[in-house]
Amino acid sequence: MEHNTAVIEVKGDISKSSQMIKDLNTITTFIHKYQYKFGFYICYNYRLNNIKTMLNEDVLRKIKFKQEFDKINVICIKEAGGPINSQILDELLNGTLQPQQRANENE
Repeated sequence: MEHNTAVIEVKGDISKSSQMIKDLNTITTFIHKYQYKFGFYICYNYRLNNIKTMLNEDVLRKIKFKQEFDKINVICIKEAGGPINSQILDELLNGTLQPQQRANENE
């Protein structure tokens, strides 16, 4: 698999930590093993601070290839028509919550 650009997971319900672990393992594996350049984790019905809270030590311990977190963009929209927020996963976990925010184009 040469010249792959992005791996994308889109979820509306990640209330179970096992789902988030599976999704992030999929993204990090594609980046690490198959040389995808970056990943997108798109979560609707959630805000970035929800994702940060859900990524506790127990969840993080079960994710392979954490060194690829700097190549994953987490994108969240809480409700239809609401603002879209995004942040690189590594920055979300290790820094302050400073999302890039865009208004929905339908406004």
